[in-house]
Amino acid sequence: VVWGGCFGTTTLVCKYNPGRGARRWISEGQPSPQPRRVDRTMASEQGASSRKWRVHKFGGTSVAEAKCFQRVKSIIESQGDGTLAIVCSAMGGKPKVTDLLLQSVETAARGDSFGALLQAIREKHVDCAESILAPDAAADLIEVIDHDLSEIQDILRAVSLMRFEFEPIRELVSGYGELWSTQMMVALLKSYGMNVAFLDARRVLRIEELLTGPAVMWEESEKLLDEFMSGLAPGTSIVITGYVASTKDGKATTLKRDGSDFSASIFGKLLKASEISIWTDVDGVLSADPRRVPEAQVLSELSYSEAVELAYFGAKVCGVECLLRSTTRMFSLHCCHPKGHSSQDHASCDRCPHSNLYS
Repeated sequence: VVWGGCFGTTTLVCKYNPGRGARRWISEGQPSPQPRRVDRTMASEQGASSRKWRVHKFGGTSVAEAKCFQRVKSIIESQGDGTLAIVCSAMGGKPKVTDLLLQSVETAARGDSFGALLQAIREKHVDCAESILAPDAAADLIEVIDHDLSEIQDILRAVSLMRFEFEPIRELVSGYGELWSTQMMVALLKSYGMNVAFLDARRVLRIEELLTGPAVMWEESEKLLDEFMSGLAPGTSIVITGYVASTKDGKATTLKRDGSDFSASIFGKLLKASEISIWTDVDGVLSADPRRVPEAQVLSELSYSEAVELAYFGAKVCGVECLLRSTTRMFSLHCCHPKGHSSQDHASCDRCPHSNLYS
């Protein structure tokens, strides 16, 4: 795992070599080093794909407002050659879009008016779109958002009449935020001449909803993803909705709250990616919750098993499902400070704290 700061310039890359245990190293302000010998299992997996993918996941704080989108665009531009899979969360900030969507369902179930919540959601996206996109592109995106909000309004009217929150409705409605932020990111990247395609994860990601949580249907998901990829031109990167998925019956569902990290690790495996990078807005793994313990410090060393345990017991820096799913390939966790350095600093900053994971 890699922890860095200012949109991730100090990195620690975690490499897993099946049969030999985990090998990890720190790379400060430098490209990630290559392993001296490639494990046979990984070599065969990479050979099964005609493209070498790198996955980058951007959380809600990374796409919270217009300047955050621009910063993400700069990061993506800096990645150089290679095919990227970019996973986006819903717009964060205060308030978070996902929270507003869930609140609208709760409000409708009580029989109260939900119009103000939907209007707040629209204004948040319209303001951002008009700030970062050309007028025609912004108008096209706003038309999509208005259509979706109209559908949500119809759904909420039914919820209001029944005075009941159906879980499938919560799952459906709460996933719209990722659809909008991802399409906004696609429009922004295309406006700068980047070759990208939008992928609604619900088209390809199939899961079973078990008592223990969502379980990926790997074979079916891989088949559907291959079908989608076959229609893309060589060299096309994809921008993917995080958090959302479909059941085996094709019904819209989610990977539950904070599931976008899980999405990144899932698509990393499906695409046989050489690296997964999770971009977030903290310095690294801290010794305690800084909101409760102001003197909490970044841990200089942390074992992989300890990281999984911390995630399992609630640490927010990275989800336990993401960590567990990412142990078979290179995995990075970059950190950013939206109010810190400018987007131009992220490629060279080497002053940020980090956490070193060891086996």
